[in-house]
Order: sequence, then C-alpha cells, then structure tokens
Amino acid sequence: MSFLKTLSIAGYRGFKEPCVIHLAVPKSQDEGSGLTVITGANNSGKSTVIEALRARSGHHTPSFSEGIRNKDADFVRIVYEFEKRSEGEDDQTGLVEPRTEVIESQTAGSSQSVHTIDGIDAPNRQHGADPIHVVPSRRGFQPYFGRAHGTLQDYQRQDGLPARRMAELSSFEMRLFDIEKDPSKFNRLLGELLGYTPKWTIDQSSEGNHYIRLRNGTASHSSDGAGEGIVSLFSIVDALTSVPPGGIVAIDEPELSLHPAIIRRLVRAIVRLSAEKQIVVATHSPYFVDPAAIAQGAALVRVTSEGGSSNVYQLSDQGRVALKKIHDPESPNTKAPHTFGLDARELFFQDDGIVLTEGQDDVMLYPVVARQLPIGRVPGQLFGWGVGGAGNMRHLCRLLQDMGYKKVAGLLDNDQVATLPGLERDFPGYKFFAIPAKDVRDKDAVGARPAVTGLLENSRDLREEYREPMVSIFESLRAAFESEATQAPISDDGKVDAERPLGDKLTGG
Repeated sequence: MSFLKTLSIAGYRGFKEPCVIHLAVPKSQDEGSGLTVITGANNSGKSTVIEALRARSGHHTPSFSEGIRNKDADFVRIVYEFEKRSEGEDDQTGLVEPRTEVIESQTAGSSQSVHTIDGIDAPNRQHGADPIHVVPSRRGFQPYFGRAHGTLQDYQRQDGLPARRMAELSSFEMRLFDIEKDPSKFNRLLGELLGYTPKWTIDQSSEGNHYIRLRNGTASHSSDGAGEGIVSLFSIVDALTSVPPGGIVAIDEPELSLHPAIIRRLVRAIVRLSAEKQIVVATHSPYFVDPAAIAQGAALVRVTSEGGSSNVYQLSDQGRVALKKIHDPESPNTKAPHTFGLDARELFFQDDGIVLTEGQDDVMLYPVVARQLPIGRVPGQLFGWGVGGAGNMRHLCRLLQDMGYKKVAGLLDNDQVATLPGLERDFPGYKFFAIPAKDVRDKDAVGARPAVTGLLENSRDLREEYREPMVSIFESLRAAFESEATQAPISDDGKVDAERPLGDKLTGG
C-alpha cells in the first residue's frame, strides 16, 4: 500500500515560497498514528493545504485561475511524495518504492496546469492509485436532486478542484444513492457520532425530485429541514467509511455546526480510524489536538501568515518528547490534569505573544497584580492554567519554538531565578523574568513548610516594595510583544474594544 509522505506547496494562494508538510503515516495499527492535524488562525492557509490535496482529483488537471495563483509567484507547483510499502516477513516493512507526482502551472501566468508522475506526463488523470478523498468545509448539498449512480471512484474523478470555492458539494447525490445500497457501516458510524441512529432513506416527491427522508418516530422531513450539523456529517461519515484501509481522507474544519459532544465523538472516531488510513484534518477546534494521538505519531502542523505569505511549522521529534513530559497519556499528572487541557490547546490557534506561568494561581492572580499598576492588564495571552511547575517551562518553550512562535515570555517565582540563565541560553529569542517575590500570593506555613511572602498579601493587595519591579517586568513584556494591531481586542464584556491597544489584551486561559 502507498502513503503520502510529504506535500509541498508553492505559488498557490498565500503560499509564495515552497512549504513542505510531513504527513503522519499509519503504523502497527496504532490509533492516531495516521492523523495529521493542521492548526492556525483564520486566513492563515489551512484550507489551502486541503485544496492542494484535492488538486489530484478530477478527470482534468486543475485550472489555476488568477485569483488562485499567488500574485508574487504567478506559478503554482504542488509536489506529492508517495511511498509504496510491501510487507516483509513477520510484519516488517519490506520494499519501499518512492513515487513523485507534480502538478504545476504550464507556464508562468497561465491558468493551465500539467500533471507528471516520476517525470512522465499523466494527461488522462485516471487515479486508480491512491486517490485522495477530500471533504471541503462547505458540505451542504441540494435538498432535492436527480437520480445519479456511480462508484466512489466515479465520484472522486468528478470531484476535482473547482476554479473557485463552492458554496456546497457537487454531485454528492451520487454518493447518497451508493450508500443506500448497503448503509450498515455508514449508519453505524453516524449513530456513534450522534448518540442515536437516525432512520433515513432516499424518497421521491410527487414532482419527481429525490430527497433524503429523515424519520423521527412517526414524524419525517427532508434534509432541507435537518440541522446543518447532520447534513455536514453525511459527507464526513461517507469519507471515513467508504475509503478503504490504506486510503487518504482530508477534511476541512470537520467541527463546523457540530455540538461539542459530537465533536468529541468525531475526534475519537478519527483517531481510531487513522490507525489504518491517512486522515488529514484542518481545524479551529482544540479537541483535535489530541495528546494521546500525538504520542502515537500524529503530526501536528501550524500554518501562519507572516509578511503576507503563508508558512508552515511542525512538531519535531524533540517537541513530541517535550509534550510527553508535560502531558504523558500513559502516566497522567493527577495533580494538574489541566496542564494540556482544552484551554491550553487553544494555544495552537492563537497569534504570537504567549505568557507562560508556573501554575493556575499565577494565571488567576497576575491580572490582579496588573490592575493595581498603571499598565492595567497583563500584555499578551496567558497560557492555559500554567505550565504545571517551573520545570515544565522549558518543555513548553520547546513546543512553542517548533510551532513557530516568536514572541514568548515566561514568568517565574523568585526562588526559580537560578533557572533563568539556562532558559535564556536555550531559547534566546524568548524573554524570561523572575518576579521579586517567592510567589504570586502569600501562603501560610503548612506543617514543615515555612510561610511564603508573595507579591499579593492575603487581602490581594500588591505589596508596595514589589510595585516598581513589577511595573518594570510588565512594561518589558509590553515592549517584547509590541506590534501593530491586526484586530480589535475584546473587552471584558465580550465586545470589541477599538480604543484599547492590542498589546494590552489579556486572556486568562
């Protein structure tokens, strides 16, 4: 069976220069081993990655229109590196056969493209080998449709890259008729995700149009009356159940219109199925950043927009080791299970300007300190509920470094001042500060542990002797993160505050 090892994109939409993504490959039936999760802010280029995968589909080579080609490069080049592996004895990997496919502009400034396989022109585009089944973010389909028949391969040949992003799926009725012939696998997974198995059939109206008829007890309605979440799930479930083991599935923003409970079930299903097939997900949901899957080999990718061009960062093997030290799925930290919880995983969808602290007290109380100072707010974005202890600070920095974060600061208690030189040496682009007290707040003596004097008294008032040093630290943070605002920050009541500088923005997790 063949696997897609790398994808290189250049000259396509925001990708001016070549960017390479290393995709996860299923191994030894390990759940999560074949999952690639692509994160990033809005308009960073995540959907472009999914579109680049879709460019291999369709009868004809894609048309790279003026709006698709990067205006500076004006020449698109997408490279797919495959490896075909045969199984050796005792389930060991045998012969490896590489294959390189290239889809690129015919000439600079032209919308026409050519497709080559190992340097040989492939004009007929009959992709019997290694088709990539792509599910776009816009997954609605016409509620009433004509009769259409065809296999999965027929649908994939028709589902090429459109010249512009479409508002809904095209020809999906072909899949619906095919699924209805034997819906057992489809219904099983759909029921797993919804928590119940809906009864559905394809019916025909008196006007001759076909439609999906959904039944709920004695009542029934067409898909036009169903929620967008259920309609969206039809194409996702079809892709996950119809693509055989060894195949490739790519889904853009699978979380759209879904209830959080369904998203959690979908993540579990995708992690499980990625043991036997490659699954690529571009997402805004922290649920898909699954530490257990990453520990099994899932690839974590962050796409950014820097200087008007998309760039790609990816978790390295060293970063994977660092993440396991912070959050080991096989040996969870019961005292701080939230260290890499959902709040922490939102990190991968945030812009630069991350403030790392030792623990949850710091996340709660540094804003209290800042409100008693002229600056008013902690600059940047506080990470989750702390890193789970000063010893984890360097592990988080390694992770952030891998994922392309440039503006990062760490705040440590004064009794950790000896760790500053090592952090500054290993992460020279980041800023580290030791506060002037041993803790962010007073702590009474407990047993043999002596009392600790913190920045804040028990009354939560900032001690005067620490006021000036903390002003200096926060002003240094502001200077480190200073940049032009890209969007209006959000005030405490959830409204856009156009008057407040972005550098003063605070999130408590």
